[in-house]
Amino acid sequence: MTNAQLIERLRSAAQDTSVTRPERSNTTLGLILTDAQDFLNVMLELCRKAFSLTLVSGTSEYAVDADFVAFPRDRLRKRGGCVYWSSGNLEPATPEELDCEVAGWRAATAATPTRFYLQTGDNGATPPVSVTKLGLYTAPSASFVTTVPTLTYYGLKRPAAITSNALLPFDNNAIFQPLHRLLVLHAMFSLDLEDGRLGDPAARQQRWQTFLSEIETAQDILFGRVKAQGGMRFDKDWRS
Repeated sequence: MTNAQLIERLRSAAQDTSVTRPERSNTTLGLILTDAQDFLNVMLELCRKAFSLTLVSGTSEYAVDADFVAFPRDRLRKRGGCVYWSSGNLEPATPEELDCEVAGWRAATAATPTRFYLQTGDNGATPPVSVTKLGLYTAPSASFVTTVPTLTYYGLKRPAAITSNALLPFDNNAIFQPLHRLLVLHAMFSLDLEDGRLGDPAARQQRWQTFLSEIETAQDILFGRVKAQGGMRFDKDWRS
């Protein structure tokens, strides 16, 4: 279904003669579906992109791209799967790990970076704005930047918002059409929450569990997971 068709499907699903709902515009329904799309994108790690980072000698932290969301879990488990260049890669860390492992690491002399981390904080403005930065340990030296002027970091990206148009959700990607029903289910859950239509806590919990179960089913179908002794595994990395 196109974005416009999804909006109409949500409007149709929300029609209920037993309750009076506020009239919602295409823009409002699109925003609710966009929230659902963002949720599924993070849960299933769907939309991915190789981002480019231009290095500056002696600079250890860089603002990430505005569309960057997070590093995919499966890529973090791969050696050099998230931050790399043509002939090398960096291993993940956290600032807390570096605090424990390397005394005075923030003041280390610029050299060849070996680790990367994400650092989130506000930008000091009023009101404050949250900023996520990609950090390198150590900061790259001038000689390293001469050899490697840019790094690639591979992560989840935020898909374009859903508006009433002829494109498909998830950045116009037809592969994810099996998830269109889940978009509507999540959006209906949000509408019912706003309109006080979720019923008693037990019924609300049951609806949410049903939704999560459908997510797992979709994940199995889309990414080739199969039953294996001791749990679940991927047949192969379909998304690398």
